[in-house]
This record gives sequence, C-alpha cells and structure tokens, in this order.
Amino acid sequence: MSDLIIIQNSRAFALHNYSDDMAKFFCEGSDLTKKPLKATSFKVYTNFVGKILALLGFSVKIEANGGKIVYVNKKSLVNQTSRLFVSSETTFNTMNDWVKNITDIYTKPSKLSEDHKKMLKLYQKIGKEQLKMLTKKPFNLKLVEFTTKLSDAMSNEYKKQTASV
Repeated sequence: MSDLIIIQNSRAFALHNYSDDMAKFFCEGSDLTKKPLKATSFKVYTNFVGKILALLGFSVKIEANGGKIVYVNKKSLVNQTSRLFVSSETTFNTMNDWVKNITDIYTKPSKLSEDHKKMLKLYQKIGKEQLKMLTKKPFNLKLVEFTTKLSDAMSNEYKKQTASV
C-alpha cells in the first residue's frame, strides 16, 4: 500500500494507502496507463489557464509528484470527494462495483435515493467550507496530503453534523 497520483488528460486522482490492484479501477479499462475516469477524478491544470483560475479563486496551486505544480479545480475536487464518500456509505462486493456506483452518482444523479441526494449535498457543502479553510493560509502540501486532509476534515464535519440530527 502506498500513495498514488495519476495525472493524465487534465484529470487526476490522488489516493492514500492504495495498492495498484485497487487503483486500476479508477482508470479507463482498469489500466493505470490510461486516463482516469471522470467520475473518480478531478480536473487539474498545469499551464497558464491554471494560474489565471487560481487568481480568480477557482483553482488552488498544489505540488504533485516529483515537484510538478498543478492547479486543482476546487469544485471538481469537492464533487469527486463527495461522490467517493456517498458511494462509501454502501457495501460492495468488489472494487469494480464500487467504482460503477461512483460513476452512476456522476452520470445519473437524478436516480439517487433521496437520502443519498441529501448526503451528497451535505458533503458538497462541507467540502466547500473545508476547502476554504484549508486554502486560507499559504501552505506547502503535496497533492496526496492535501486530498487526505480535505477528506478527513469532510468526514469529521459530516459526523458532527449528522450526530446532532
């Protein structure tokens, strides 16, 4: 188990403590050499567009693998993380089934149950708030650390908010 970052075709995913056998399901054709699935990844920019979007507040500058700088689309990251959390609320027999569920959340959000729709909206709201807090101060996190901190913060806040209901 190790950290993994895949960046291809302006899409990325960063996984903490995942094996290649598990991570391959996040790419087209279950092949780590192919581009990440849109449902399981988030939008990144590596050029001038990313800098402009960062200045406008739509992306955040983060160091990826090997010191490479990427600009992560904030909305895309929050949505991707929210889909992963909502899908994790259900037990699946295989990784393939789990990723298919994430894809269904992405492509067919209207078919979600009312509970899952509420959960997705709550995770998105929490994700936006936590992302603002993480990006307020200048920081020098790596992409995996950043996504892990965001996931942890979202999970903790979700537990707090749903415990009081």
